[in-house]
Amino acid sequence: MRLKTITFLCILVNILVSCEGYEIDKNNTANKSFLGDIIVTNSDGTTFIDQDIRITFTKSLNNEGYDIFLKKVKFAEKMPIRINMTIPSVTKNSNGEIIGDNIIPWAMGGPFEKWKIKNLTGSIEYDENNELKSLQFNMICGEYPVSYSGIYTEED
Repeated sequence: MRLKTITFLCILVNILVSCEGYEIDKNNTANKSFLGDIIVTNSDGTTFIDQDIRITFTKSLNNEGYDIFLKKVKFAEKMPIRINMTIPSVTKNSNGEIIGDNIIPWAMGGPFEKWKIKNLTGSIEYDENNELKSLQFNMICGEYPVSYSGIYTEED
């Protein structure tokens, strides 16, 4: 666990010196987002749960896909700070299924290359008025299985 923390801190330092950013569609994220829990499965089989995480899912400004934006998230108990992280360029089909593989996420101003997103699968559900209702997905972040499940609701 100590090696994991040290590695993560080194990655954060490298990212902090980066001057690039990943622009998301903030016009469609002003009042509502998904609210749910992130669950990370550690290599020893234990889990870390980060509750009440806000996520937006918007059309990408950079390509034909969609962006998943995680607000103020932690992936481990000993992670020193909360970060905003974007998972760019996921695909959503007409049934609301979302997929992505080998995606470099962005955090703290630049690409988060060592924590590549693999095998992202999930779905967005809509209500009877075709309004967003819920989001769930599973993925591998770096080497760790991560899942999320949230409902679409007003932000505080």
